[in-house]
Amino acid sequence: RQQNIELQKKSAIIIKKEQTISLQRMLLIVAVTAIAIISTFVYVTLRLARLQKMVNNELNRLNEQLYELATTDSLTQLFNRRHFFESSQRQLSQLQRMADDGAILMIDIDDFKKINDEFGHALGDQAIAKIASILKGNLREYDFVGRVGGEEFAMLLSQCAFNTANKIAERLRKKIAELSIPHPQGAIKLTISIGLTMISKDDKEIEKVLQRADVFLYKAKAKGKNRVVSS
Repeated sequence: RQQNIELQKKSAIIIKKEQTISLQRMLLIVAVTAIAIISTFVYVTLRLARLQKMVNNELNRLNEQLYELATTDSLTQLFNRRHFFESSQRQLSQLQRMADDGAILMIDIDDFKKINDEFGHALGDQAIAKIASILKGNLREYDFVGRVGGEEFAMLLSQCAFNTANKIAERLRKKIAELSIPHPQGAIKLTISIGLTMISKDDKEIEKVLQRADVFLYKAKAKGKNRVVSS
């Protein structure tokens, strides 16, 4: 009887231990499953965050490309006509508020039709691109330039007195007069004519300022080209 009682006690202990082991095993499985679920959730979250970042970066890149396409002339990488007009109008308003001097240059390649007719449009495009590069390379911090026609450019000079504007125009004219484009028939020389007008305190619309500069540009053409005519 005593042995049976001892055996029953031992059996009860063994059963209790087995129950404890089963419970621990179940808790371990639950813990491992929870860790796996949490790890998967963390991985998916990080992956989604990475994908979201990639998507945002791609959207930003596409938006920048769209903005560039909407505002930039593809051949010259200068402002296109519309963007130049819009930017110039904003700058005009600021110059008026600050009572600062400003100037507009209208620039046209001399005898450009002759260049296209004699040497082809590919060389004409090359001439436009080279001149655009010189114009862009001579901008000051607050100036900007745009291609406003086939071979016509416009430049806005901010915080610029007449003498400075005239010197800038002459420097541009001389630099382009020194430019030549190689060709089997011989080097092709290029020149530009420039009309310069100052922005007055009464100017409200940039179109009228550009029209005024355009008048002086035609006067430069009439006087023999390759020159700056100003008001």
